[in-house]
Amino acid sequence: MKTTLVAAAVLLVAPAIAEVPPRSAIDMMVKMAQQNEDFYETAVCLDVPKKTFLDSYRGAVDACYASGEVRRATDFMTAFGACIEPHMLRTLDRTQTQVEVCRSPEDKLMAQAEKLERHAGSLRRSYRSLTEKGELSAADERQLAVLERQLAKLEQQQHALEDELAAFNRDEYDREVDAIMDAAGGGELSAAQRRRIMALSEAKMDRQQQQLAEMMAKVSRASQGTEDQVTLPVYANSKIMMHALDPSIMGQAGQLPAATFASPDTVEKVLAFYRQQLPNFEYKELPGGEHILMESMPPGFAILSHMEAYYTTPHVLIRADRGQPGLTPENTRSFIEIAYRR
Repeated sequence: MKTTLVAAAVLLVAPAIAEVPPRSAIDMMVKMAQQNEDFYETAVCLDVPKKTFLDSYRGAVDACYASGEVRRATDFMTAFGACIEPHMLRTLDRTQTQVEVCRSPEDKLMAQAEKLERHAGSLRRSYRSLTEKGELSAADERQLAVLERQLAKLEQQQHALEDELAAFNRDEYDREVDAIMDAAGGGELSAAQRRRIMALSEAKMDRQQQQLAEMMAKVSRASQGTEDQVTLPVYANSKIMMHALDPSIMGQAGQLPAATFASPDTVEKVLAFYRQQLPNFEYKELPGGEHILMESMPPGFAILSHMEAYYTTPHVLIRADRGQPGLTPENTRSFIEIAYRR
C-alpha cells in the first residue's frame, strides 16, 4: 500500500502552509491520487468495494477541507493529511490495526519519516519564534540549546530513515550492477561486464523516461478543465499540460499560480498573439530563443538573476518545444508558460 488511505503523497509531504489553499488545488491533487495505480490497493486489502472506498475518500477530503480545526492549524497540509485517514476509518468501519496489516515495510518507513518531519517542523517553528524575540533571557537561551539538541537528534534519525528508504528504491538494474561489481571483486571489469553495465544503465534511463512521461500524463489529465481559471489569455490552439493552482503546496510560497501549455503552432504565431493580447506587458527575447512578456520587468532582466520577480510577476514565457518524447504531444512546436494573478 502506497499511503493510499490518506491524501495523495504530494499532500502528505507538503511543507507548512499558513493559508488554506483553494479547493481547486486540492481537487487536482485528489484527481492525481485517483489516477495512481496503487490507489485501490488498500481497498482490496481491507475488503472494501472500490466505489465505497472512493466515496469514503471523497467524503473525507470534503470534511477535512471544511474542518475548522484543520483550517486553524499552523501547518494546513499536514493537518489536512492527518485528518483523512481517521475519517475514512470511521466511514469504512475499519480499525487502525487492520490498516497497519495492509502497509508495506516501505509505507511504514514513509510514515515514520512523515512523523519525524512534522515533529521537526514544530521544533523549527518554536526555535524561530524564540530567535525573533530580539533580546533573549537566560531561560530563552537554555530553551534554544534544548531545541538545537532535539533538532540535531531528529536530523540523525531522518538521515537513517532516508538510507533505509533508499534501499527500497534500488531496482533490478541496480542489483544486477551490484552483482557484477561483486563478481569482479574490486578488480578490472571485463569487456563483457562493461557492456552489460552500459546496457543496464541505458535500460534504466529508458524506464525512468517512461515513468516521467506517465507521471506527466497524469498531471495533464488532472489539469484538464482548469483553463478557465487562468486570468491571462490562453492561446486557443493549445493543450494544457500542467497547472499549479497553488504553488505553495509544492513548497513555492509567495509564487503566482502558473499553467503550461503545448501548441502545434510556431513560436512566431504564438508570440504574435500574446503581443497583441498583452500590449502593456514588457517584452524581451531571452537567450536560447525564449520570449517573455511581463507585467513589469526589472532593468536588464534575466531569469536566473531575477528569480523572485520571475516567480511573482504575471508573465507569459514562450519557447520552441525541446522534443522530449512523452512529455508533450508529438506535434508540439511551441511551449507556453503563463503565471497569473487570481
